[in-house]
Amino acid sequence: MTPWFWHWGWVDTAISTAIGAVSQLFALLIWRRGQGLVWWSQVINQIVSIGVILFNATLIGWVT
Repeated sequence: MTPWFWHWGWVDTAISTAIGAVSQLFALLIWRRGQGLVWWSQVINQIVSIGVILFNATLIGWVT
């Protein structure tokens, strides 16, 4: 069994990556004017990447 503080490296990385992804998403929301399908595909990609990050963080949390 690993010590509890060992997990914080993973948690920290996951949180900072998720914050970066969310801030990019907000930037896309602000930038939306005049964009069509391209904008929507970028937003969907961003949401998917946030989901993947959170899933990986949860998985790592369970495994370790």
